[in-house]
Amino acid sequence: GWVKHFTIIGMRLGMLALAGVCIYFTAKELFPGRMGPQTLFSEAFERVRVHEEVMAIAGNGMKAFGRDVGRNTEGRRNHIDSYQYTGEDGSRRTRIRFNVKGDKAKVLVWAETSDRMAENEYVYLICQSTKTGKVVTVEDNRDRLEMELEQHGGPVDVSANFINNLFTKKD
Repeated sequence: GWVKHFTIIGMRLGMLALAGVCIYFTAKELFPGRMGPQTLFSEAFERVRVHEEVMAIAGNGMKAFGRDVGRNTEGRRNHIDSYQYTGEDGSRRTRIRFNVKGDKAKVLVWAETSDRMAENEYVYLICQSTKTGKVVTVEDNRDRLEMELEQHGGPVDVSANFINNLFTKKD
């Protein structure tokens, strides 16, 4: 009767919902967007490899790579150290560290971005020569972000500020 009919419909809807959840998480893992470590790595390396000071330190023929994860075999070093967290301003942040090697020297690179920043904009993008220890700051917006946080008196909710500004009289 009707109980069997609704049970079958319920089971089919449950399986459809489960399939949808699986597809969502699979797509999220395969296509993480800008906040994914590999995407950020590629974007940051493109920026670093054309920076004059970094080019002067590392030399020509720059290659970027992660770190060796302890395997005793020759192979690819494509493990990018990364850390994802929520910043004080409430934004999602991704922080990475990778290596760049040219014909002169090896350079360590640290980069961090926020989901509220435009493409090719970083909280910071800093390089350090392993040979001399010289630090090159390609971009550093930490002070600006700190000031914005202080001006707003805590976590910044861009949408709430936009709506408040619409209804606030300007003198």
